[in-house]
Amino acid sequence: MQTDASPSARIAQELRQSIVTLSRRLRATQSEVALSSMSLSILGRLHRDGETIPSALAALEHMQPQSLTRVLAALEEHQLIERAPDPSDGRRVLVRITKAGRIALREDAKLKEVWLAAAIEKLSPTEREVLRLAGELMRQMVEA
Repeated sequence: MQTDASPSARIAQELRQSIVTLSRRLRATQSEVALSSMSLSILGRLHRDGETIPSALAALEHMQPQSLTRVLAALEEHQLIERAPDPSDGRRVLVRITKAGRIALREDAKLKEVWLAAAIEKLSPTEREVLRLAGELMRQMVEA
């Protein structure tokens, strides 16, 4: 693979590789429910944004509606979400996270945070500060 030799391109490549590796490691840290990353993303979106219609959820998650249908069915089967008629339009259905869904989401996040905290604890104070700043910078890049 040919890469641009600019410093920004090299940093981008290293950062992407590190993020992919870290994401894989965090996905390996699963709760008893063992939800897929897509399921966790859907639960997180519903938790943050509240109930919504499936088509809006698919658009927000950059998914095909057919793929979302399968994920929602699995989440509903495990009682992590529920569907209800939209009071403003009876032809539509609203999807919302359940109490069990919020608990599963919280447990998954806690497990990942425990692993991350243990890994961060092994770093020097300076390295921890650099990592904290990197997190801030990544958030800024996403929000820009």
